[in-house]
Amino acid sequence: MAEPQDPLAWVPSVDIDVMDPSLQGYEHVMNWMAQRDLDRAGPGQDNLFRDVPLTSATEGWRRVNFLYPDRPTVSILIDEIDSYLVAIQKGDGKWLKFSDRPIPLPADHPAVESMDIQSSYVHLTRGFIREQLVFGTPVLTNLYHVLLHFNPNIGLMNRQMIRQRKALVQLIVLFCEAVRFRQMRARLLEIMEDGQSVTLPRKMWPWLQEWSTASKFALSCKEREGHGNMQDDPSLLRSVEGLEIKSREDVPGFLGLILRSAFVPAP
Repeated sequence: MAEPQDPLAWVPSVDIDVMDPSLQGYEHVMNWMAQRDLDRAGPGQDNLFRDVPLTSATEGWRRVNFLYPDRPTVSILIDEIDSYLVAIQKGDGKWLKFSDRPIPLPADHPAVESMDIQSSYVHLTRGFIREQLVFGTPVLTNLYHVLLHFNPNIGLMNRQMIRQRKALVQLIVLFCEAVRFRQMRARLLEIMEDGQSVTLPRKMWPWLQEWSTASKFALSCKEREGHGNMQDDPSLLRSVEGLEIKSREDVPGFLGLILRSAFVPAP
């Protein structure tokens, strides 16, 4: 019997070897995604700030395929409008989506099922301490096995579901947050090079709730520069002091992607 066709096979994708994961494999994925964001920003400086791309409101999707020789491929689906993980693909080809996120398939499509899990960290991290999660090349292999057999039909606080939710948070950090935060990407690359499984610096975890805040500051700076004003907005600058951003010059070292919808220019 022929395998069912993947209804999201058309989505631009990048592959990563998870049987023998490496720094080079992870870095290839990160470079591919960074180039996707630059391509979406387009030529010129309209959609860049200090060479950091702004997100585009144009619909777009990307997927990362986890390859394990002689075993089924599993995947994750990311919404390019805001770099959010929206769905995962199990080993049987079924797509499991977060209950609060749309994907480019109808809800009643036979290849789609809702996980009955929301994509927010508040929901995803119930029952464990996220700062204790580890990252590294061995984690990539473990994530493959979790995706392969992911079971959405167990209670939120079931021990297996907690393990699965930990994997979802690790996936979001590795393939979404590392796109948004350049310093986080740099640290994850160092961890991948080392080959061990270690935690992230604790200071990085609060950043995950501050992407919009940092983006708002960057967009304000871009708008001001467009009017010839090279002074930073004092109140917005104060809002990012805890992120080690002391001026607009620190933005390109901190952000890898700027959320366009974070700031509404003054009339």
